[in-house]
Amino acid sequence: PDAPEGKRWIRLKAGFNLFAYPGPIVQEHDTCLGLLASFGSAEDIQSIARFDTAAQNYIECDWSGQVDFHISTTEGYSIRSNIDKALLINDELECSALSIEAGVNQLSLQAAGAGYSCYQWLNDLGQGLVKSIRHFDTTSGEFQSCAYSSDGQSIVGDDFLLRRGEGYLIHATTAGSIPSQTPGCKVPLGE
Repeated sequence: PDAPEGKRWIRLKAGFNLFAYPGPIVQEHDTCLGLLASFGSAEDIQSIARFDTAAQNYIECDWSGQVDFHISTTEGYSIRSNIDKALLINDELECSALSIEAGVNQLSLQAAGAGYSCYQWLNDLGQGLVKSIRHFDTTSGEFQSCAYSSDGQSIVGDDFLLRRGEGYLIHATTAGSIPSQTPGCKVPLGE
């Protein structure tokens, strides 16, 4: 069903998902364990993981409750779901600067205008900061990526569309930040 006015569905597919919280986070979703509980039970969702850019590895929270972490609108999260699942959240646009470390980063694009694609975002970010962007397509069950060619003269790979509510793996060549008004951040809600 369509989401009511001012709301948005976050839809997960059974299996692996790259998720990003697309707007202001309500209190019951501000920790991994809180968000996990909002999605249902251990029969529904296995775990949520965030990528630690400093250590270059994943930190996973699951139903054991031994690990918890803060949920942020600037990070992307890996969610392992046993079933197709949806969560209704507020649909408000929140744009914050994204910090990027050299190496792999798992981030969100907080807004993306209609038709905004991997090639466009990579070009807007520039070769001096980002080398490639990856996305997990839940329909095909495969990763898609776009990257600068080895000679740096062009962008190659999949030119997939970018969407709010999805996480992206960004390989950065150097540390830096993406300003709060990233391309598409000023577009009307609904995309």
